[in-house]
Amino acid sequence: MKNRMISLALILSLSVGTTVGTAAGMPLTAAAETGEAKQSAAEEKAETAAETDPEEEDFSYEEMEHSDMGLEEMQKSKYDHSHIEELLNEFSDLIKEGSEKKESEEKKTEKEGSEKNEEDVSRLYQEILQEYDLLVSELNVSYIETCLDPNDDKAKNTYEENSSDLTEIQDRIYLALKEAMGSSYKVTFEELLSEDIRDALNEYEPLTEERLAMQEEKVQLENEYWAVIGQEFSCEVDGKTYTDKDLDDLEGDTYDAVSLALAKAKNDAAAPIYKKVVALDNKIAESYGYEDYASYAYENSFGREYSPAEAEQFTGYVKKYLLPMFLVLYTARDEQAIDVSEQFEDLDQEKRLDLLEPYIKEVSPELEEAWNYLRTAKLYDMSKSETKADQGFTIDFPAWNSAFIYDQPDGGMYSYSTIVHEFGHFNAAYHTDEPSLWYSQSYDLAEVQSQGLEMLYLIYWDEVTGKAEMEDAMTLESLFTMLYSVISGCEVNEIERYAHEHPDASIEEWNKAFADIAASYAMNGDTEDGYYSWVEIGHITTSPYYYISYATSAFSALNIWAEAQNDREKAVEDYIKISAVNKLGYKDTLEALGMLNPFEESDVQKLLDTMKTASREKNWFDNYTWNFYVSYLINGGYIDGGKELLEETGEDGGFGEAEEELESVLEMLQESLAQSDAKKEDLMQITKGSTEIFFWMCSQLLLHPAEIGIQCGIVSYLTTELIWKKLLKDLALAAAA
Repeated sequence: MKNRMISLALILSLSVGTTVGTAAGMPLTAAAETGEAKQSAAEEKAETAAETDPEEEDFSYEEMEHSDMGLEEMQKSKYDHSHIEELLNEFSDLIKEGSEKKESEEKKTEKEGSEKNEEDVSRLYQEILQEYDLLVSELNVSYIETCLDPNDDKAKNTYEENSSDLTEIQDRIYLALKEAMGSSYKVTFEELLSEDIRDALNEYEPLTEERLAMQEEKVQLENEYWAVIGQEFSCEVDGKTYTDKDLDDLEGDTYDAVSLALAKAKNDAAAPIYKKVVALDNKIAESYGYEDYASYAYENSFGREYSPAEAEQFTGYVKKYLLPMFLVLYTARDEQAIDVSEQFEDLDQEKRLDLLEPYIKEVSPELEEAWNYLRTAKLYDMSKSETKADQGFTIDFPAWNSAFIYDQPDGGMYSYSTIVHEFGHFNAAYHTDEPSLWYSQSYDLAEVQSQGLEMLYLIYWDEVTGKAEMEDAMTLESLFTMLYSVISGCEVNEIERYAHEHPDASIEEWNKAFADIAASYAMNGDTEDGYYSWVEIGHITTSPYYYISYATSAFSALNIWAEAQNDREKAVEDYIKISAVNKLGYKDTLEALGMLNPFEESDVQKLLDTMKTASREKNWFDNYTWNFYVSYLINGGYIDGGKELLEETGEDGGFGEAEEELESVLEMLQESLAQSDAKKEDLMQITKGSTEIFFWMCSQLLLHPAEIGIQCGIVSYLTTELIWKKLLKDLALAAAA
């Protein structure tokens, strides 16, 4: 799945190295928590949210002006950094004057001075916010330039310089505002700043040289990672040299061998960089008084309303309820007649946009304004290039109330669906005009804004492709993909937790541990002994702990899809409200809209029930396939309990008239096994195309007779005692042959 990212702004709660590699300055929330008695950012955020009545959130788009500049013009705009320095000096002089008058207790003079300078102080504050927006916009433009060519040293150096400058300016702004809070202009800033920001400013500590150095090192490691992972890798297999470009033309054992060799080559090159990132992350967390980096990142990098412990609880619900559903849809997807990936023409970006456009506007007329702006200003680069970094993201330009979509398309379906996804981000950024210094939106909501739009777009894919069967095919593909986002989000979060909790483990130990984690989600590592291709997940290097937001947001996107099954108008209405949220956090928004809560077990079960019902109607779901996967997860120890999830299969074990076919298949399998030259491919070929997952399982039992005892335990969950005994006898005979 393509890495998808969004950076709506450099915000109060962001730390260095967050989404798309933009380096915000020292997080105000973190700096306010260096003492033991300090309240956690999560608690502060919860209290602030509690003070905000959900009914006060109007859930509507704001009216604002937007620049018509395209990227090329933005690249030519050079910002004079001395301007904000001059503003800050003037601002500090006024504040210092106010502080001196306050200390002298010259009440009359203080009042006169305050009346005289209050407007100037307010004006300077607003100008500083605007100049800071320009700095952020310049930084984000320079980041795009590094993505267009990760090996462009000039672009990389410019980005690093802009990032460093922004960090220092942000520190100066925080200190100046902290001083203002203790001056005669205190009342003025009580009106200009919210209570939670004022409290954080009062606790803010200056950025030390050590912390500044850590932030700069973080940016350098990010750039090093993208330069390494973006290069062309090669390997030698059976005396022949291969690269990634050759994979599409390979198959069978050759494909597997080359793919594994390339994965190991990338791991050898990029894993050492991640080792440095993990060590630095832990050092950053420790410098702010955190016991672990996960807690630091959840609170400061993303301002989440939930803790790592709650995320772990959510992970348990995902494994128990949604993972078996994902595997059922995997089976249905594998057996459907149409290959979705082959139904999309390989067109240039303008033609793809033309095809998608009518139906974006049909989802809701409220999306039309942002879409027209996107295309008129041409704020995108979604063309294929040999030099571009393999990323997909939306990044904003707050100074111009604008944004930009970047993608390196990989062809097929995702070259189209990624546009829909990223436009969800673009639309939200288009309607946001909060100053970037203070803007703090939930990343979980940000991804609902993109993934939710994907779910609402499903009914149009038949018209986009001109093929009537594509609505159902794309619905199956998208439900599968969205569940994959839920599961992979949890999986990657667990991988990151392991890495940060075991920083001294060797890379080989990491690879093995990551393979075990992947297996617990029914995912395959590159081999049983190692998962090497994790290094291609850029987020873990550039945006640690971002991935769990894909899981929670995909859950909510599936909630929007589920709602649309019964009331599409209400689902669209809820989506538009989510795309307009600018005050509430993720959990409060879900509560305000009456949506399912991923941290409540009963709500996860409700989503599963809706998915089961819809999948049964499309013949994607059957009880014995479900029972097979539930049993697999139970026997593997991947879920606690779970027997209550098993569905009734009837007296025939759910196979009905398939029993005769089963006997025939078993006979063929036994005959194949008896042949001395029988190979795994021969046995698997016999069952290829079968609609009975049970037959596939039988082939596995014959291929691995030593594990029959364990595997037959799975069979016992699937069948009645009669069928079970018959199979046990036949399989035992086959194993002895």
